[in-house]
Amino acid sequence: MLYESDELDEKLEISNKFWEADHIIQQQPITTQKNLDIAYTSHLIDVNEISKQFSAEIESGNIVAH
Repeated sequence: MLYESDELDEKLEISNKFWEADHIIQQQPITTQKNLDIAYTSHLIDVNEISKQFSAEIESGNIVAH
């Protein structure tokens, strides 16, 4: 029976941690970005496409390869 009590205590402790986190989150200020032109966004980069464009620039003579 001691095991069930320990398990219940552990579940209550975990639940309390979530309640505490929710309370802390609600106290955090909401911030907005002021200049969306300089905001970082992640996106996929097609390295093969960059390589093709770079090779085309070298072949056209716009970029000199060393």
